[in-house]
Amino acid sequence: MLALGQDPKINYVRKTEEFWIDDASFDRSFEGESIIDRKREQVWFDPELIGFCGEIVPLVKIGPCYDGKPKRLYDIQSIQKIMGEGKIPDAVVEWITDLRLSRGWVAYSWKKKRFIDVFKDYKVPVFHAESEGDGTKIVINPCLKTLEFFRKYPAFEAWQKLSHYVGNVLLEESKPVWPIPDKVTAQSHGFDKYSFRKDKQKSE
Repeated sequence: MLALGQDPKINYVRKTEEFWIDDASFDRSFEGESIIDRKREQVWFDPELIGFCGEIVPLVKIGPCYDGKPKRLYDIQSIQKIMGEGKIPDAVVEWITDLRLSRGWVAYSWKKKRFIDVFKDYKVPVFHAESEGDGTKIVINPCLKTLEFFRKYPAFEAWQKLSHYVGNVLLEESKPVWPIPDKVTAQSHGFDKYSFRKDKQKSE
């Protein structure tokens, strides 16, 4: 449960769920070659994304790395450290900097709006998307620590953004929209019950 600010009535119950979508995919791996201490190794990059408080954050999963575990990286500088003197593939640069897939059929099936809609459709502050099989797996309210999200935002800054988003955006979207009576609408525009009556004295 996420308690926010000074108002204990505002809370968000975090529930993790999974679902798949078939109409938007970035099912593609990019190949590169790292050069560290004159040693060359093949490196594979899997594009993924995190939806965070209305923002779409691109990342790549690299691995397994030198420690035998995959890593998730969010910026070019961190990726270059993994590559050493090797060149980062252009497709990886495009994905991280511009959220763009420009090669192959995947470029046509990559739909940013489809992922942005997840925020509104599922009323969530965070989700993770990665390719799986022929589609894309979406995990709502994932564990950000597992995704190494601290590489993008420090824990306190991420908490502030979450608190603001849940306490303002999600709360506002959850409010019911009640129809406004015509009488109230008219009064808000300066009309009342006398506005359209004819003055008998003027008409005589």
